[in-house]
Amino acid sequence: MKRPQYSVMKTGVILCGLLFLLMSIACSGKKKTENPGVQNKKVVVTPQLAEVSLEPADPDSTSLIRAMPQLETPNPKVTFLYQWHINGKEAPNQTDRLLDRTLISRDASIYCVVIAKVGDFQSKPFETKTVKIKNAQPVIHLDQVDRFEVPGRFHYSINAFDPDGDHLTYHLMSPLDKGIIIDEETGKVSWDIPALPEEKVRKIENEITRPEDESSVTAPEAEPVQEEPVTVITIIFEVSDAHGGNAVGSIVLNLKEGGGGLPM
Repeated sequence: MKRPQYSVMKTGVILCGLLFLLMSIACSGKKKTENPGVQNKKVVVTPQLAEVSLEPADPDSTSLIRAMPQLETPNPKVTFLYQWHINGKEAPNQTDRLLDRTLISRDASIYCVVIAKVGDFQSKPFETKTVKIKNAQPVIHLDQVDRFEVPGRFHYSINAFDPDGDHLTYHLMSPLDKGIIIDEETGKVSWDIPALPEEKVRKIENEITRPEDESSVTAPEAEPVQEEPVTVITIIFEVSDAHGGNAVGSIVLNLKEGGGGLPM
């Protein structure tokens, strides 16, 4: 009679063992369900800036100044945040790669602070080197030369402006022996053009060379050569500001072709 009790007990132990095994498997599956993809989770690397330069390196008030960031590790998902500073102060609404050109002027000091960002991760702020805005050169705009009479009085106005708003002066560089006048303050050109000289005939004498012990002597024969008068005049001038900036321009006048001219 004791034998059946032993079998029942043995069966109960086996059932308990199976139940414990099933519970363990169920718990293990639950943990995997609560943490799906833990092993495949991607690691986001915080972007780092290696260098940020400003271009051009030697700007004036006409330059388009831009920040050029470089990452230590290239990442196409990176975006950049920009904040420009002018004369030590944060420039309002200047958060693009390009600085608004209307905000800069001669002698201004400029730098930019840049941050690289990927999602919620961002680099430390990188401050560029400071650049100083240099003096801008005068800009010359020459109009077409109107026809004029020869002989007659020639008039022309040189159009020029300075990007920094400086006062400009005008100077004749060449030719200085024709009576051409340029008003230093207004840039107005005037010239009383004389009548063209007639063509001249010049005789060129031939030289006959004798043996080495004798010098060259001139033969009585002569060849006539036509000499044409100078009919093309190039007026070269300089426009200067008060800060060492200058620009050179020229006007070409053709006196023979009925008084035509071209700005150069």
